[in-house]
Amino acid sequence: MAYDGSGEYREDGDEVWEGDGEGRIVGHERVATWAEETRRYRRNPGGWWWGALLGVPAVLAAAGLAFGGSGTTANSGSAGKTSPTSTTSSAGQTSGSSSTSSSSDSSSSSSSGSPATGDGTVASSAFAITRAGDAVTVRADVPDEAAKTALIDSVKSALGVSTVVDKVTVAASAAGPAPAAVGSALAALKDAGDFGLAWDLKSLVATGTVAAEDAKTKVADALAAAWPGASVSNGITVGTDAAAACANLGDSIKVALADTKITFVKYGTDPNDDSVAVLKRVAAMASKCADARLTVTGYTDSSGSDAENKRLSEQRAQSVRKVLVSNGVADTQVTAVGKGEADPIASNSTPAGIAANRRVEITVN
Repeated sequence: MAYDGSGEYREDGDEVWEGDGEGRIVGHERVATWAEETRRYRRNPGGWWWGALLGVPAVLAAAGLAFGGSGTTANSGSAGKTSPTSTTSSAGQTSGSSSTSSSSDSSSSSSSGSPATGDGTVASSAFAITRAGDAVTVRADVPDEAAKTALIDSVKSALGVSTVVDKVTVAASAAGPAPAAVGSALAALKDAGDFGLAWDLKSLVATGTVAAEDAKTKVADALAAAWPGASVSNGITVGTDAAAACANLGDSIKVALADTKITFVKYGTDPNDDSVAVLKRVAAMASKCADARLTVTGYTDSSGSDAENKRLSEQRAQSVRKVLVSNGVADTQVTAVGKGEADPIASNSTPAGIAANRRVEITVN
């Protein structure tokens, strides 16, 4: 909730309240809390909130008793054992987004290690597997330790390595990439030098260098077979000349940003240290391609007003542009725009989806 200077409060645009700072006093009551991050007030919950918290479950329970009928009795033996897939499907239907619902359902099945079902789903969050010299790095979100072990073992087996840089995060709600699909894709990339395999929630991206066109085609075929229906962006470079590398600059940037998402410092719109580091890598690549034109686009989730979301997304995009220019990219090569809550890549009805939609993309024209 934001104070607009006219005595009115409005809903927050993009940030999650931290809850610290001084409260706003009306009479003898603290009714709002100031958050430095977004320079807005957060109204404290009142008695109505506690009444709703206690009363709504009671009303729902009463409704269930009144209308459940024999269906409740028939299913009493499986009470409390609702499957994760059923829960995800219901949540997707509630959000009103059929595409998001189907994506969540099939991505849950992909985490079991079997290939995807063919609807284009790869994982519920971005992931990246990269090789630079002897170092292989795996970054992904998976639902449990067993899925993490299966994914890392698949990478080691496909590439013939004994160790990897493990940046895999366990999150119960995540649906990671299918280990079998990852293994078959990496087998095709094994001889592509320093490579990248990434999913940015829009497309599968592969980068690397091969000697002949048929090797590039082999990578594209492997990705299409591993994840049927997914959009594939084949950024494999044939040969080692600079022009070939610049032709695939956009895909190289996608891999870099899937490996390290651009995020911002607390209470501000400047990129944090990890984000600055990846932007320096992007700048090093882009500065070698004088003809490339980059567009930095900021996005928010759907909470708050359109105007506030637009403003915040523009500020973040401009901050990212500033880092790129200060690290060697020509001023005339980069433009920045903010699109607010437009073009979501995930459902805004879940915390993970909200986090995914708060993003900055860098595209090459």
